[in-house]
Amino acid sequence: MNILNLFISSLVQAILFSAIPFIWWAITLRKNISFFQWIGLKKISIKNKKRYILIFAGTILIFIPSLVIIAFVGSDKMATSRFSGKGISALIPEIHYKGCCLD
Repeated sequence: MNILNLFISSLVQAILFSAIPFIWWAITLRKNISFFQWIGLKKISIKNKKRYILIFAGTILIFIPSLVIIAFVGSDKMATSRFSGKGISALIPEIHYKGCCLD
C-alpha cells in the first residue's frame, strides 16, 4: 500500500509541477508559440542512425553493471546510509569512505 501512495503522490506532484507553466503559457503565449516549443522540446534530427543506435546501446551497456553492483551491495554498505542525517560535517568522511573503504 505504501508503494501505491508514493506513486499517487508522485503523479500529483508531477501534475502540479507542470500545471503552473502550462497555465502561464495558456494565458500569455498561446497564440504565438506551441507549448512544447516554449518549454524547449524539439524533435531530434538524427543524421547517422547507426551511430546513434551504437552510442545509445553503449551507454546502456556501461550503466547496467553499476545498477547490478548497487543491487547486490545492499543499502547498509552504502555511504549515504552510514552518513545520513549528519549534514555538511559528513562530507569529507563520506568522500574518504567512497574512495577507500568499500569492500
